[in-house]
Amino acid sequence: NWAGYKILFVWRYGEDSLRVLEQFHKEIIKPPFNEKERKILQSAAKVALVGPGDVFVFSGANAHMTLGVGRALSLTAYESYVNLNTRNVHVFTRSGSKEHFEDCIMEDSDLEDLKDDVVDNVEDMLTDMERQRNGSNEGDRNDDSSRKRKREEDISNGDKSTERQREGNDQDNTTKQRG
Repeated sequence: NWAGYKILFVWRYGEDSLRVLEQFHKEIIKPPFNEKERKILQSAAKVALVGPGDVFVFSGANAHMTLGVGRALSLTAYESYVNLNTRNVHVFTRSGSKEHFEDCIMEDSDLEDLKDDVVDNVEDMLTDMERQRNGSNEGDRNDDSSRKRKREEDISNGDKSTERQREGNDQDNTTKQRG
């Protein structure tokens, strides 16, 4: 959060979030609150006052909203982030399912791109861990970057056969590195 203050409301993933979104998706809620709004705000699992310099992390699959405090501009940036907590990974893998609010689901192509990015990052992390275990230098990192660039070029050019072949080679290389 760069500037201003806001109150952040986050609801539990699943039924609580779906209920909130069914009632208030894309609604602007501001004081004075009516009884229905007061009740839904009180049902939030977490409520936090966020100020300048604060960093906060929550799953975008949870219903969430912010309420600006005061007259000053409140400026915050949001970033997609999936950590390695098993519950968070499970929620991420369920993206696009009925467990997520229909109007908040990514387009299939965007979701596939995001999943590809996650796989690439996990592969890079595993490669880095293997290098650290073996005491290798990071000089080989350029191989990872050039492999990613080539895969992205193939995908953007619509060359799925090369992509599949490269993925097969990458899997073979990963297996060899671990073995």
